[in-house]
Amino acid sequence: MPVGVAYGSDTAMVRDTLLEIVNNHDGIIKGNPDLPEPSVLFIGLGDSSLNFEVRAIVSNINKRLHVISDINFAIDAAFREHGIEIPFPQRDLNFRGPLQKEFPLMLLSIDILGQYDTDPRGIQRNEIHSCLQLIHINVNDSLCR
Repeated sequence: MPVGVAYGSDTAMVRDTLLEIVNNHDGIIKGNPDLPEPSVLFIGLGDSSLNFEVRAIVSNINKRLHVISDINFAIDAAFREHGIEIPFPQRDLNFRGPLQKEFPLMLLSIDILGQYDTDPRGIQRNEIHSCLQLIHINVNDSLCR
């Protein structure tokens, strides 16, 4: 199971937390001399995360997805408890060449039923909408050169 954590996380705490979680699950085989014990590997340094992998053998292959789900819930709870952050991908945009002076943003309307309509022409609906206005970003001429 791959697990990514934010840069700056205590990697030893991450490893220990993951090992404790996987070793405490009843659906994981432990103590069998013919099979490898559960382990946590620090796989590498990703674009947005420190990448770990939890390796373990499930005792019943038919319950594999349930075991993975249980372990994921436990990881989320333990990481929250220990202040370990699971990052999301972030990107920096660097513009090269001339920029346009005006960048229209997409109009977003959100109706009270939780439906999203990103087509400005689709605003005419029977539901009540909370609408954001169409926004234009005016870029200073000096930034465009």
